[in-house]
Amino acid sequence: GAPTNVGATDLLDEKTADELTRRYLQCVNAAGFKLEWASVHQFSEVGIMVKTAVDVPAPVHGPCLKSIGGPSTDNSSWSL
Repeated sequence: GAPTNVGATDLLDEKTADELTRRYLQCVNAAGFKLEWASVHQFSEVGIMVKTAVDVPAPVHGPCLKSIGGPSTDNSSWSL
């Protein structure tokens, strides 16, 4: 039979994802961490997450993630 669960579905529309990404990048760069690329996603199981090309340290990532509606975290960003 065919699988019934094909994995997580991103709940953000493109316009919202782009706006949250822009705000996250502004926050990270304002904190003194140079970041050129990020991608914001929202999944029903985990909420808002940010994918980045490099690890953004937790002291920068945590407050910036929270500023765009993400959960409080002590972890670095979700890098590629």
